[in-house]
Formats: sequence, C-alpha cells, structure tokens
Amino acid sequence: IHSIHLKIKRLKLKHSVEQKKKIWAKVRSGDKNPMFGKSPPTKGKTKETMKCLKNGGKKLSNIIQEKVKNGEWGMKGNNNPMFGKVPWNKGLTKETDIRVKKYGEKGSTTLINNHKNLPDIKKMEIKNRMAYIGSKCKKKNTFIELQIQNYLNEINTEFESNYIKDGFSFDIYLPKFNLIIECQGDYWHRNPEIYKDKLPDKIQTKHIDRDKRKIKYFNENNYSNTK
Repeated sequence: IHSIHLKIKRLKLKHSVEQKKKIWAKVRSGDKNPMFGKSPPTKGKTKETMKCLKNGGKKLSNIIQEKVKNGEWGMKGNNNPMFGKVPWNKGLTKETDIRVKKYGEKGSTTLINNHKNLPDIKKMEIKNRMAYIGSKCKKKNTFIELQIQNYLNEINTEFESNYIKDGFSFDIYLPKFNLIIECQGDYWHRNPEIYKDKLPDKIQTKHIDRDKRKIKYFNENNYSNTK
C-alpha cells in the first residue's frame, strides 16, 4: 500500500470531481458524520433572534456584492448566456399566450401541493413570515391608525402596531387588555352603509374574506376585538 501511495504521489495523480464527491459521501455519511444525531446551535433561530446570524448574513452579503461588483461572481455582460438575446416570453402575459398561462398554472400547482405536504408547524412558520413581510412592506400607517395611536399615547396605554400572530397581521394590539383593534376604511373593508347598493369588487372581496377569518380567529382564541 505504501508503494502504491508513493507511485501516486510521484505521478501526481488526482481524483476527479466525481470521485471526490463519492469519497466524501462515503466517509461522511450516516453515523460517520460528526453532526450525526446532533442539532445545530442555530436550529429554529433567525437573524431577528440571534445576533451572530444577523452579522454573518451581513458579512456574506457584503462579500457576494463585492465579488459581483468586481466581476468575480455571477454572469455579467457577454459571460451571461442570455447576453444580447431577447427572452421568448418578453411582453407576453397569461392572457395573451397560452404557454405563459400553462407554465404559471404548473408552478402554482406544484407550490400548492408542496405546501399541503408540509407539517402544520412549518405551515404556520410560513404564514407568520408572510404576515411579517406584508407588515414591513406597508409604506405608512393609515390616518385612522395614526389617530388611534396618538390617543393611546396620550392616555399612556401600551400598544403594538402591526401585531403578528398565528399568520395574521393586526393593526393595533393592547397587551394589557388582550384587545385587538382593526382600523377599517370604508372602501377597503366595504362599509355596508356606503356600498349597500353595489357589489364588492375583487379587492373588497379579498378583504371581506380575510376579515371573516380574523373574526373567527378572535372568537376561537378569546381575544377582545373592536373595529
């Protein structure tokens, strides 16, 4: 065996990439993996709850941006296989091209099926994340929200705006009273006194459906609520 290793060294023989992958998988699989049966220290943590993840993410992001800027990373200019070419679906929509519609439906069906197979705890994580992203995308508080927040500040009442809970984003939450306040504008939530003679449009229908789900959630979880 020693002589074989010596000959390999003299001939400067090297494993191919595929051989290296197979060797790595063989010597690090199952209980041979040093992390076998262990939980990583970052499991269940996010950049909001763990400082080292936040700092590490920033550092990695800066490194990638610098590499892209210097042309060391990514496919820029004529290195990009699509450089100078026009994508086949440019200017097309699902209403104007059946292929775009089919690709969209296929992708949507795949996502729905994948989501159905997830455990409930994972589904709730996704709902909370989407609610959090939605609250962050909100440009500013509405006039009604500002009025209520100013009043709560005047009477020194603790509150939390854009309160995220169980996949929902609520306008204002008062922890002392376990009270949720929803600030509903006439159009967005279809004030029945104003729109009683008109059918709801798509936007109003979407908000009405979400309002019903929120009311059901209030009743099932013993929250006090007002609007």
